[in-house]
Amino acid sequence: MLAAVLLLAAGCKSSTDPGSSNQIPLIPLAIGNEWMYDELSLDSTGEVMRTFHDTVQIIANDVIDGEQWYVQHGPNPTGALTYLVNRNDGLYQFHPQWGDKIVRYLHYPVSLNDDNNVRDDYFGTDTDAYTVTFHTRINALHKSVKVPAGTYDCVEVAQEYRGDAALGPNAGAPPVFEYYAPGIGLIELEWYDKTSTGTPFVYYRRVLTSVHVQ
Repeated sequence: MLAAVLLLAAGCKSSTDPGSSNQIPLIPLAIGNEWMYDELSLDSTGEVMRTFHDTVQIIANDVIDGEQWYVQHGPNPTGALTYLVNRNDGLYQFHPQWGDKIVRYLHYPVSLNDDNNVRDDYFGTDTDAYTVTFHTRINALHKSVKVPAGTYDCVEVAQEYRGDAALGPNAGAPPVFEYYAPGIGLIELEWYDKTSTGTPFVYYRRVLTSVHVQ
């Protein structure tokens, strides 16, 4: 298990240093690791309409083909299980409820403007599932993100939807922005929608409220 934890200082500026890279896994994997979040639903003016509380936990591990994977429970409300492993070239995952296809969710080492990671993700139910193709782009290596849990030096990741809109309701939508503190995990996530005039706005935000990682 790669369990490096950074002591992250507040007030860092965004960085676009093309020579920088990050060798520390963005999500540390160990049984007992836990992240608590507030999940906010917003309208196009930025007003919060609903707030949910959620917990993501690493609850078990499992050896598959000689490799140790970690089992993540959440995020809810689905309570779905995700199997995760940090390899030298990235963070891999699969969802047993949607089949056993393994995809690379994030590419390692993290480097600025890296957009070579492409994956297919599966959504829906066993009887009504669809596939969406994502392209991952690293926008910044050092971006200060302030959330209830504190201020963290984050990697900014844009998950871009690609493909035919017939593949699912999210295909062709604005990017999802994810902010990871290396060695700590997901700090903030933003999903965007568009108004009737085509202006993008954040309609869902997940922010870290507390964390316990080994």
